[in-house]
Amino acid sequence: MDSDEIRNFSKGLFGNRYRLEIAAEVAQVNGDLFHAKELADNLGIAHNVVSEQLKSFVEVGVCDDMPSVSGQRHRFYRRLDSTYWAGCLATLEEITIRLPHGQ
Repeated sequence: MDSDEIRNFSKGLFGNRYRLEIAAEVAQVNGDLFHAKELADNLGIAHNVVSEQLKSFVEVGVCDDMPSVSGQRHRFYRRLDSTYWAGCLATLEEITIRLPHGQ
């Protein structure tokens, strides 16, 4: 599926073009700790865009911003248990089936 289609859907549903992709990636992280750079690299989305969404996830209580660790280059986040993550994965799967692509 074309990433522009996903991003347009995300913009309409969540108010941000990248939120659905980033949330789905967070939902699939092995373990519950991650940092913005790994997500940005996996998704091909600018680090600052990913960081902005992670801050939003912290603000609404679906992630924790972990304390800085001396000598650590990256700021880590922790995914908290929430149905939000499964919902984002299910939504992404649904739209990849539903949205017209290559027809």
